[in-house]
Amino acid sequence: MALLWSAAAFRLHAWRKSATFTNGAFVVSTAAIALACTWKVTSGAASGPSAQGDLFEHMLLVVAALATQLLLLSLRTGRPQPRAIAARVLTAAVVLAVMATTYVLDPATAADVIYRVAFHGYLSVALVESLQLVIRYSRSFDDAGRKMNLLLIGWGCAVGLIYSASRLLYVLVDLTLVPEPTAIHTAGSAAALIGSSGIALGILAPRSVRAVQRWRTAVTATHRLDPLWRDLAHAFPDITLSTSSPTTVHRAEIRYHRRLLEVAEGLARAHVHGPIPTESDAVSGLARALLVSRTTWQTPRGVLASELLPATPSTAEERRFIHALADDYRTAGNRTTPTTSGAAA
Repeated sequence: MALLWSAAAFRLHAWRKSATFTNGAFVVSTAAIALACTWKVTSGAASGPSAQGDLFEHMLLVVAALATQLLLLSLRTGRPQPRAIAARVLTAAVVLAVMATTYVLDPATAADVIYRVAFHGYLSVALVESLQLVIRYSRSFDDAGRKMNLLLIGWGCAVGLIYSASRLLYVLVDLTLVPEPTAIHTAGSAAALIGSSGIALGILAPRSVRAVQRWRTAVTATHRLDPLWRDLAHAFPDITLSTSSPTTVHRAEIRYHRRLLEVAEGLARAHVHGPIPTESDAVSGLARALLVSRTTWQTPRGVLASELLPATPSTAEERRFIHALADDYRTAGNRTTPTTSGAAA
């Protein structure tokens, strides 16, 4: 339940930042599922062949199914066609009307059967359509977060179908074979829990996947700088500042940007002695020259390393050159026997 409310809060935050149709449908879907589960847990509502006590929960699930259909339809164009919206809203409204009508009748068997068939029949159809849309759209997106989002939502819808099928089977078996078949009811309840958890994880997936990708990018880039940074930090200890371990995305990115600045400052203080790299081989030549003269970087002779870097028109280009220099420095170091040097990371 906490997972569902976390997903609902996340989608609400996204909708407040960008009030699009898709984000709005996401909010309605996740909030309705979270409310339905909360109501089920806290109200002590009856469950089984009787509709009594389940109406509010089931109506919320109808709303959630409708919102899920609409949000999946909006993924390609940003907003479904008015006819598609009207058809699905009208169908859901009819189902809700049938459920409400049969609910207020005496708890007769016929009314209960109509209620259950209307609700679970609609839910099954909505889940099948949602699953079809997920399969279709999952092939259209290259973004890993979006793919994981659709995969988990599709998985949740597939397990949700087991829930609806089990409830229809429950009614059939209860009326014809065994009164209140507990095993079928328990299996359906488990499917509902697993399916809703899958949908919640799918909603949270894009942000989680992108966070992991950002963390991995920052850590990998930091490791690329390490050999050059360690030697510069050993030669010029005052250029370094203590940074926290990269246990979060924010910390990993701070450490990476800090290392970039420290490498740039170190290059602005390190003096390089011949051979001076040629224009056509500036970066790799500078890497070799830095490696050869690293024991004398602090002596005021030669040329500052930063003056040998190619002129860059942007910060992005400067970053690219520093990475290329660090890569070549590592490669050159692997080909020679390094001298003792280095500062602790």
